[in-house]
Amino acid sequence: CGIAIVKDGHATEEESKMLPGNFNIEIRVASHPIPDLRSVSATQKVLELLKTKASERTLVLCCISGGGSALLTCPRPPLTLEDIAETNSCLLRSGMSIDKMNVIRKRLDDAKGGRLAAHAAYPSAVVSLILSDVVGDPLDLIASGPTVPDSSNWRDASDLFGEFGLGRGGRYELPTKVLDL
Repeated sequence: CGIAIVKDGHATEEESKMLPGNFNIEIRVASHPIPDLRSVSATQKVLELLKTKASERTLVLCCISGGGSALLTCPRPPLTLEDIAETNSCLLRSGMSIDKMNVIRKRLDDAKGGRLAAHAAYPSAVVSLILSDVVGDPLDLIASGPTVPDSSNWRDASDLFGEFGLGRGGRYELPTKVLDL
């Protein structure tokens, strides 16, 4: 069983019939580049499958590509979807590169920065196929690295706040709960 999370308009009618019928893979549509409730719902379903269906005899195959930072979203408490959506909007408006955005996004989400794999009962049984359209992209930055260790830290994210006007009173001030976290 499995789930494929795709953005609007990216699953053909044929795929929508074939994947569930032949392979027991549910297709979930979510929003990109700003996550929405469908993103959170699909991610919660993925996490539920990892916790309830995967055993020590289960090989968990994760196919990850760019765009996954919006499609795979599980706000870290006490953050809400609205906090994450507003943060993504601010990051996009700031002109920040995607790799720098993902340094921040990994701090705010329970499925990014290696935490998706950590939700599996047996994280060592998680295998990832990671695709990028940018040669040399670090694996932990593609889709905010849901299955690989995070090479960045809170200080790296904090440094970006000042550099791009994301802090309190900045041109692209992030939501209060994000700054508090």
